Amino acid sequence: RHFIEDDTWELTLYQKMEFLINDVASSLTSANVIGTGSSGVVYRVTTPNGETFAVKKMWSSEDQTGAFRSEIQTLGSIRHKNIVRLLGWGSNRSLKLLFYDYLPNGSLSSLLHGAGRGGGAEWEARYDIVLGVAHALAYLHHDCVPSILHGDVKA
Repeated sequence: RHFIEDDTWELTLYQKMEFLINDVASSLTSANVIGTGSSGVVYRVTTPNGETFAVKKMWSSEDQTGAFRSEIQTLGSIRHKNIVRLLGWGSNRSLKLLFYDYLPNGSLSSLLHGAGRGGGAEWEARYDIVLGVAHALAYLHHDCVPSILHGDVKA
């Protein structure tokens, strides 16, 4: 394969991770999709050395370039036990990727309602989950300067 300018990656990691960006990019297949949101598709990626993390591939558009930079800036600066951690990011001319901790218990919706692999929790556990979400949203709205509005909580 010939390398073109499109193959030049910009990569920033906030945590110690060992992988080849081409291994990550080649894992972005329909078999590895774990979710879809307003800004992109999320994949479960396991590297050859066994490291597993979630990768959000941002939708391709000029509008999403700003969303990508905004998400990097926002999530790169916040820390809360109920907010998934941004591990780093990578981009080239055609792909914009965000690397997150992989949460194996499924989505918020599956935990609360029982859809998919998460199973659905008992009422007391559901209460604890919703309380954790409320604490995370309160942190974003009241403790971050400037305040952060999530805008895509799905349950």
